Amino acid sequence: EYYRRGLSMLAESLNGTVDYLVDCPDQLRRSERKPYTARLHIKPAQFDAWRFIFYFDTRPYVQEEALFSLLTVSFVCVMLLGASVLFSQDANRLVLGPVENMVAKVETIRDNPIMAMKVADDEFKLEEFQKAKARSQE
Repeated sequence: EYYRRGLSMLAESLNGTVDYLVDCPDQLRRSERKPYTARLHIKPAQFDAWRFIFYFDTRPYVQEEALFSLLTVSFVCVMLLGASVLFSQDANRLVLGPVENMVAKVETIRDNPIMAMKVADDEFKLEEFQKAKARSQE
């Protein structure tokens, strides 16, 4: 069983530096304190009997790390949102648009089979126009 005897440098309030008073290191979370002890070349039984341990308050660093973690998570969320919007636009343009055009043509032909020739002629004219336009731009 261990007993601690010590003096806390954080037991009194300092102007803007120490807001949360700490009498014992156990009042801080493990991530908010850092223990340091002398490295003596003594037997473990003597080391367990008594030793000096200095605890340093790392709360400002932990708070800063938490802030950076929140900023990282926010950045990743924004990037994922942007990527999903771009993916959705590309999927609509490359997949859904042509499928919807094909469905519209099939419905037109289903309603009036004679229109199949006109639809094919219109597509052929559009294709020839695009080829001519591409040649003129070169």
